[in-house]
Amino acid sequence: MVGPDPRRDRGRYDAFNRLLIGYGWLGNPLFLLGLTTLAICELRRPWLGLPRWIAWVGAIASVLSWGHGIGSATGLYFLEPLIFANIPAFLWLGYVGLAIARAAPEGATS
Repeated sequence: MVGPDPRRDRGRYDAFNRLLIGYGWLGNPLFLLGLTTLAICELRRPWLGLPRWIAWVGAIASVLSWGHGIGSATGLYFLEPLIFANIPAFLWLGYVGLAIARAAPEGATS
């Protein structure tokens, strides 16, 4: 056999499978929690200086992004189309990243 042998390296395969399950079931809600927290904090107390309407877009899109996962987990399948709320949420997160990068002082990458 050329590649790794799953019978010999059982511990490695089990560890990898646990990582997949952890990132699939725990990683997405943790990411959404962070995204929602960031959006609501920017809405309540602007620290990045984003326009108010962009802060609202981020807060609404991040809250709606929870709908798909909640719909899948609870059987409320009518919430499944809310997966499309991820698009403006990720665009908002990219804009926030750009705003943070612009706010960094010149030469701070050393």
